[in-house]
Order: sequence, then C-alpha cells, then structure tokens
Amino acid sequence: MNILRIDRRHPDKDTLVKAAELIKNDGVVVGPTETRYGLMVRADRDKALARIYDLKKRDRTTPTAVFVPSADAIDQLGRVNDSARRLTECFLPGSLTLVVRARRELGPPLVVNDRIGLRWSSSPVVAGLLETTGLFLSATSANLSGGDEPESIDDIAAVFGDGVDLYLDGGRLAGEVSTVVDCYTEEYKILRTGAVAVSAIDLCVRGK
Repeated sequence: MNILRIDRRHPDKDTLVKAAELIKNDGVVVGPTETRYGLMVRADRDKALARIYDLKKRDRTTPTAVFVPSADAIDQLGRVNDSARRLTECFLPGSLTLVVRARRELGPPLVVNDRIGLRWSSSPVVAGLLETTGLFLSATSANLSGGDEPESIDDIAAVFGDGVDLYLDGGRLAGEVSTVVDCYTEEYKILRTGAVAVSAIDLCVRGK
C-alpha cells in the first residue's frame, strides 16, 4: 500500500503534487480534512466517483458533497439564497456542508433531487489539493457505508487496502463530522449535526 506522511497543518508541496497527479488520473486518495479522513477523487469524472462508491459499498442515489476552494466556487455550482450566504459568511471555510439548489446540470451522485452539497473546508491539505489539481473534488468519509469512521490511516487501510491509490497519513483524527444544512429553501433544515452547533446556526441566520 502507498502511504505517505503529511503535516496536515503545513503540507509539503511534493506530497501534494504526488497526490494531485493521482487524482487527475482518476485515482483515489485518502487524506485528512479538519474533521476526519476523507476519500477524495476528482468530482467531474464518473469513473472516479464510481470507484469511491464501489469502495464504500454505497448506493449512488446517496449523494456525495463537493470540496470547493472559495465562496465564488459555491456560487458557481449552486444557487445561493440568503440563508446559505449568511452561513457561508459565518462559518466557512470550516466544518459545515451546505446543501443548495444545483446550478449546473449534473447528475447523481453529485446532484440528487436538484440539490448539491458543497464543502469549503478549512483544511490546508484539502486547500492544497484543490489548488494543485485545479479541480473540484468529491468529499465523502473514509469508511464503509453506514459503518464507523476509522480515526487512523492504518485502520482505514485495513478496510480499503490497495483499492486506494494513496493514503496521506496526518496522524489520528477524531474530530466531529461537518454539520450539514439544507438551504434549498430559505427555511433551512439541519440534515446532520456536527462540529458547528445548531444554536450557532440559528443565531447566524435568524439572529437569535
């Protein structure tokens, strides 16, 4: 198995370049986010997306989010209403996934029921991969569908083995998962609780 150490706060350029080249060639990379480890592939190739769904044993009707590098990229892929814009200003980049009305004609698993999940991560590793590849990346947890999320690269590698092209080992990660908020309409809904508290979301959007 191909495992490289990486400083998740100050990732070195050479390691990012190696990972980026694999991703550009439809490879699967496991790397650290600011919360947990994620399976990362380019988001614009069905072949690459199919690989992570096969690895996770996940139904393609279950959506996956997209890592983006900026607020402008969120606007590029989604139709951002007032609630989503306030949440972007309050919490992003950070541990929040926004589900918004999709702007582009994309199919499953990126867009399901006209919705797309967008994740502007605060992780320097994710930011470095986005910059180095020049691509949007998929964002899905490094675990079997419905199973526990391993905290170490060794445990993740024991699950996926050589099905992953490169593991970026940034040490043990046990942070809370990202909070997922559906902002398809102005009446936002919390789809998954996580690192950003529901009370903080209410205060940001409603001022209470």
